[in-house]
Amino acid sequence: MSGPASVAVLGGAFDPPHIGHMTMALYALSLGWEQVRVIPVGNHPFAKEMSSFGHRLTMTRMAFAGIKGVVVDSREGSRSGPSRTVDTLMQLRSELPKARLGLVIGEDNLMSVHKWHAWDRIEKMCEIVVVGRGTDSSLPFALPDINSSALRTLMAQGQDISGLVPAAVAEYAARHGLYEGVGSNGVSWGLVGAGRVGLSLAVSLARKGFAPTWIHDPVSIEKHNYFKYLDGLEKGEHVDVVVMAVPDSVAADVAARIYRHHPDSAIVTVGAARPLDEVFASVPQDAKTGMAHPLRAFPDVRPVDSPLFMTLSGHPEAATAARRLFAPVVLRFFEIPTRQVSLYHALAALAANGTAFLASGVSRALTSFAGSREVASSAVVDLMLSSVRAMARLGIASGTTGPAARGDHKALEHHRKALSGNPALLEAYDALLELFRHAS
Repeated sequence: MSGPASVAVLGGAFDPPHIGHMTMALYALSLGWEQVRVIPVGNHPFAKEMSSFGHRLTMTRMAFAGIKGVVVDSREGSRSGPSRTVDTLMQLRSELPKARLGLVIGEDNLMSVHKWHAWDRIEKMCEIVVVGRGTDSSLPFALPDINSSALRTLMAQGQDISGLVPAAVAEYAARHGLYEGVGSNGVSWGLVGAGRVGLSLAVSLARKGFAPTWIHDPVSIEKHNYFKYLDGLEKGEHVDVVVMAVPDSVAADVAARIYRHHPDSAIVTVGAARPLDEVFASVPQDAKTGMAHPLRAFPDVRPVDSPLFMTLSGHPEAATAARRLFAPVVLRFFEIPTRQVSLYHALAALAANGTAFLASGVSRALTSFAGSREVASSAVVDLMLSSVRAMARLGIASGTTGPAARGDHKALEHHRKALSGNPALLEAYDALLELFRHAS
């Protein structure tokens, strides 16, 4: 008996499966895929905490029961080690050598596919079907912004989730107590500093069901209309963690004030370009202080569009509290010694801000060819974006192009000679070449 002519794979934790997952499968079927294989992940490759595979498989079968063309596939539950999409696709290819294969993913996953194991092989093995997410999507079909994390919290709180999760799934989860205590036993927290970073993290956590208990800022934030505004730290009730999102120049004074009113709370800064002993110079050495720095640029206030990488440092209790607090929006944590915080921040700044410095210098030099600084800047930014997208899709090594990547030493010498009239750019060029050679 021959198998289906085309199979689109829809993978995920399905913890719990919801209307968004079901709509993605229906959308793939509407595009002409003969079968959609819904495959719950076995062991999450990024060690994400999940309900047991058995519970998730049962709920997934309940959610997709009766949808013609959908097959719930349990293969990843019996696989040892982390579940890899590429391994599942290779198995399907061997089982269905003549079938057209596809992979259905949400638009929000596009910026993180470079973190997937062997994404370049996945792209060659199957067609990628992208489903839009949220009202801002430019794709022809987009889902409402529904996520399982927020649904788990709502279910734990006994909130009405009708229309978001199939009734059978909600009843099963409640009967087995799958989400009891989710959100309610999370970390209570307050925010000091309502700037871009602080509010972006607050909104992101609030969307997952972990809004701050209070927010304090020297400038009223009522215009943001996100959370209740309190004009003094002494009015804020006790919380497990106080997140400090203020410039390093005032951090010591702010930390001292936080400690005065909340001596039993962990105090965690999300900045700290300076050493932590300077940031917390006015706080007793045995206080629970530390850093939780997101490796992400925040040019404006908006929720993060994909999970973060975050670096932790400082007092062990502060690091543990920060890990618990930010886990809903973090893909992976790194812990670094306190003495190396400045080195870490320098490297992060070099990656994030170095591109801006380089773009500024190159666009200035390119103006004579482009006719105007505005056109030159737009051209340079477009070029840099295409390079970053290539690295995101293929990995840094495979996504790097140009004479250095090709080993064209003669071209590199021509470049250096041409840049000799601009010592600053030549120095930057040589420094970048040296970095590339060490990395290679």
